[in-house]
This record gives sequence, C-alpha cells and structure tokens, in this order.
Amino acid sequence: ESWIEYEVDVPASGLYNLELSYHPYMSEADDRYEDRSEAALDVLLDGAYLFREAKGIPFYRAFRDAFPLKQNEYGDDIRPQSMQLEGWMTSAFYDAGGAYSEPLQWYMEAGTHTLRLATSDSIVIESLRIVPPKALPAYADAAEARPAHEPAADGAAVIEIEAEQAARKNTISLQISASKDPAMTPQRTGHRVLNALGGNGWRLGGQEATWSFQVEQAGWHKIALRARQNFAPDQSVFRTIRIDGEVPFRELLEYRFPYAADWGGVVLADERGEPFEFYFEPGEHTISMRAT
Repeated sequence: ESWIEYEVDVPASGLYNLELSYHPYMSEADDRYEDRSEAALDVLLDGAYLFREAKGIPFYRAFRDAFPLKQNEYGDDIRPQSMQLEGWMTSAFYDAGGAYSEPLQWYMEAGTHTLRLATSDSIVIESLRIVPPKALPAYADAAEARPAHEPAADGAAVIEIEAEQAARKNTISLQISASKDPAMTPQRTGHRVLNALGGNGWRLGGQEATWSFQVEQAGWHKIALRARQNFAPDQSVFRTIRIDGEVPFRELLEYRFPYAADWGGVVLADERGEPFEFYFEPGEHTISMRAT
C-alpha cells in the first residue's frame, strides 16, 4: 500500500500518455526475483482517478524458455522452465484487460499537477515520462513517406523463425505446445515434439511474445505466419504487431486472425489481400505480437 507523488509542469493543455522505465524488484538477500507476476500501479492525477482503467495498470516481467529442449526417458520433449530476464524495460501505461490497443491517455490542463503512483507490489522505477500520443499513419501514407528501396535480391534466403523459440514473453502462462500436423517444424518423429506457441494460453489481453531474427541483405520483405485460430469458433482474435518495438502503421494495431479449423499460411496483408512490405536493414530485428 505504498505511493509516491511527483509534481509536474505541463506546458500545454491536451491528452498525454505516460511511459515508465522500470524493472521487477530483485531481493538483495537471496539474489532472486520475489515472484513471477506483473506489478500493478494505480495512477491518481491531482488526487483523483480520472477513469476506472487508471487502477491496476500492469507492468510485466520478461521471460524466456530454456533451449535446447530436454527429453524424458521415452524421447518426448519436456516443457522447459521459463527463465526470468533481467534488465530495464520501458512501457506505456495500458489498461489491465487489454481492451484498448493503444496506451491510456490523461487530459491535463497547462500548469502544475500532482501525479501519484500507488501499488502494493514491488517494482523499481528509473524514470517517468509524460508524452503526447503518437498519431499512427495508415500503411499507404507510411509507404509514401519511406525512401525508395529495392526488394530483397532474387535468391535471398527466406528467414524462418521457429515460433516456439521466442526471444522473450511477458507471462509464463504463454507456453509452447505440441502439434501432430505433418507440416509442422520440427516434425513429429513418433515422439512428443514441442513445435508451436500459444493456443488457449494466449487468450488474455496484454500477453505478448517477441521473436528476434537476423537480416543478411537489405531490402523489402513480406511477413508470413503458419497459424491456426480454432479456439474462438466463428469469431476473430486480434494482435498488435510491432516491428523493432514500434507499430509501423495503423493496420497493425489490431490485426485480425479469423477462425480457422486447420493450420494454414497467413501473409500479413491489407483488407484487399495485398501483402504489406517491410524494409529491413542488415542486422538483428524483432517482431512482437500482443493480444488485444
């Protein structure tokens, strides 16, 4: 039941986002994290909650499954332990239920205000930022603003990412699973092979997975997934998709995955089916998908 207050000077009236640089609390006594759940903060502006979503705002931890996988005496893959990752993280303030794909906004008049953060959890904070909301462009506008580049050269290698080998995830409930589909990789070899990520454990708003990959040749690329959404019959589910930590255009704020009984290829595309193109420089990049 702790709280801290800051006095802030707002230069102009308007809507603002809040961003926090933080890491989960680590006990110096045993050099281990206290628990594996997210911390929740309440935000009071000038002593009041401006809306109910200002209570219980989650700040997640970061985890990574331990690879390579181990096998039991029968040759079946054993689900790995989720290892907690250390380091500072930066996150905007999102609602706890994941009902909104964009960060929460607070209206502030120009002048001095008191901002209180209250919690019953343990968290270490490094900085708090008050920033104007970003206006995301549509794909067509974003494409026009980009400099002209060539597609990836003919013969350039297709970059394959094993979905079960996520670089990080923000909850241990987002787990890898085994599929017997013959086209899955790694293929089932008569034993239980963990070769997929998600399913019913990826149904809650705010749950996010991130994958990293290396690009050898600069150029335009398309992004395709092998996916199945058979958990919400006759409904669609949605993911916020980030490239290198940012949503590049509005269509990826709430990307739709309709119901599909079987596994199939999904190319990220607009409503007409025209694939989106993404320009990558050589080096390491990330793709993130957050349930909303």
